[in-house]
Amino acid sequence: MGADTIMNLLSLKAGQDEIWSMGVDRHLCLGPPGAKHLSGGACTAILIDALEQVTGKPLIQASAQFLEAPKVHDTVTVSLEHHRPGRSIDIASARLTTVGPPQVRLSASFGTRRDIGDY
Repeated sequence: MGADTIMNLLSLKAGQDEIWSMGVDRHLCLGPPGAKHLSGGACTAILIDALEQVTGKPLIQASAQFLEAPKVHDTVTVSLEHHRPGRSIDIASARLTTVGPPQVRLSASFGTRRDIGDY
């Protein structure tokens, strides 16, 4: 499976403001038969994509907390928890849930500096 196919599988569907959803495709899952779950990398990519949409800035760094893995064929919802805009860098966090409590939380910083020149 190529990168373009994977990115298409990660596409979030816009819902309300700062809430997105998508179905968990089996191609993004791992684990034994009967216990397939969304990979940690896919969860992280989904949350980063949503926060880059909110901030309008590229990712600098991220930290994820995995509480429970979404299962294959679940519908996951991404919700913005916090967004603190800055002049150069924004701080933001989001949660990924199915039904019930958050399953993955991600906090990250986003931004660029155009005025610092070459290193």
